[in-house]
Amino acid sequence: MVQCFLVNKLYQHIRCQEINIDSQDIPVYLLKESWPIRYHSAIALKLAKIKHQNPIDIAAEIVQGLSFQSDRVEITVEVISNGIIAFELSDRTVASWLQQIIKTPLPESSFPRFSNSISADNHYSKNRFGVQYSHARCCSILRLADRDRIITLDRPNPQRTPALWFFIEPDPIPWLDVSGKLRIHHPSEQQLIGQLLNSLDADSTSSDQQFWEKRADQISNAFQAFYSQCRIWGEVKLQTPKIAQVRLGLISITQAILRYILQEKLGVLAPLEL
Repeated sequence: MVQCFLVNKLYQHIRCQEINIDSQDIPVYLLKESWPIRYHSAIALKLAKIKHQNPIDIAAEIVQGLSFQSDRVEITVEVISNGIIAFELSDRTVASWLQQIIKTPLPESSFPRFSNSISADNHYSKNRFGVQYSHARCCSILRLADRDRIITLDRPNPQRTPALWFFIEPDPIPWLDVSGKLRIHHPSEQQLIGQLLNSLDADSTSSDQQFWEKRADQISNAFQAFYSQCRIWGEVKLQTPKIAQVRLGLISITQAILRYILQEKLGVLAPLEL
């Protein structure tokens, strides 16, 4: 998602320079365990071999020609060592991305609609069952939060797993505080967002089942760490309800992406409950 946006920006700029390059050959990758969220691109190193110029000079020219300032996107761009271009997403940009996911369901699956529950003694692998458990846990947390009136869901008790749990209240999710800063501070929250970004970035680049099994397992593990360390009920619900709502927003996005990977990429059930 973000990766595709950055690749397209670079591709448009390079094409204006009358350099023939395929967009798939433009390297852009998420910097792991980085907060604020940062992407790097080594496109200047690739172009240096074509243009026979210094990669730092090429990177500087690219940065000068790029613009990301708009109502929804604020990305800081700079050249770092060896001609690598670094993109840093502002808090407002991350909030805009998160809200877009909350509002935009991933494709509905054609998976058979026979059941929304699954038992532990099924034929699926242990790893897949762990992912299915995380998905069902997301669903149960969202329904419980609706019953406790922390959030209001459009359809809190669906007959089958929804592609996305639509929020009636709050709308939008209060990702940002009054000063425009993200209400996301805990490392496990940040790790979960990184895994979600990685998965959406990879959607158009890989169809390998083992890749998606690994990706789903990584999201599942990040979600379990997040939920064990970031409270929603108790003092958080009573004293800082907007933080509770932000964490429920992250859970909703996690559910949507796990459902998509399980049913669309792996062809197994994303259960509503276990």
